[in-house]
Amino acid sequence: MNLDKINYYGVSRADYQACHEQIDRHATTYLVFVVLVAVLLTDKFWTTGAFYLAMLLVLSFCSYYFKGPIMWELDSFNGLTFTLVALALNYIVQRKRIASFLLFNKYKKNQRELRVQANFDYLSGVIFRSIFMDLSQKAIEQPECTDFFIGLVDIDYFKQINDNYGRRMGDLAIQRLSQCLEKGLEVDYRDLADFVEKFDPAKDNVLARLGGDEFVFACHCPSEAACLEKMQGLQAAFAKEEIALDGQRLS
Repeated sequence: MNLDKINYYGVSRADYQACHEQIDRHATTYLVFVVLVAVLLTDKFWTTGAFYLAMLLVLSFCSYYFKGPIMWELDSFNGLTFTLVALALNYIVQRKRIASFLLFNKYKKNQRELRVQANFDYLSGVIFRSIFMDLSQKAIEQPECTDFFIGLVDIDYFKQINDNYGRRMGDLAIQRLSQCLEKGLEVDYRDLADFVEKFDPAKDNVLARLGGDEFVFACHCPSEAACLEKMQGLQAAFAKEEIALDGQRLS
């Protein structure tokens, strides 16, 4: 510390010393602060980095203005060192949390896949009959549910399809019928994992595979005549379907 520097700012030695000590405290507080932020704000790496840079510039400016070039160099070096250390700590902690986050997401994904396997038939893509019974029972128990109709569907002469064309053709026929019924009955299975939990008995329709080529459905229709008309339309639409496999064609 020299008198020329003190005279340059036009303050007394005591005032300058008090100001110097105050700035030192602020600088030390800053260095501790950046480390704490590094540990706490682990999910904001780039935002935290930009914040550190801005704070480092403020610290450097204040150090240069109040302490002069010599102390500015020391404070800037210390500030830069602590900032790099804080960013490194931030990255290390964040990396571990990212790994935990990815592991948790993988667990959730596995849980969703297990729910799909437990509720939906792999071949046809529709729910199992046990799930159908539970969901349709919920709809029937609704007092205002007066437009709910249940019906059975199968493929005529399905055994002959398997005998003449093979089981692969039979499986394709089951899949095609399932797709046709889903579309015609307006069954929404887009969110397979959460369908059962989100089922709305007041408006949702359901379709299940009983076994083999047999399906059961439950849908909301304004009247029995409307339901019969819808099923006749589905029957006509499915009759126009054509399945091709290994050079064989089935309609």
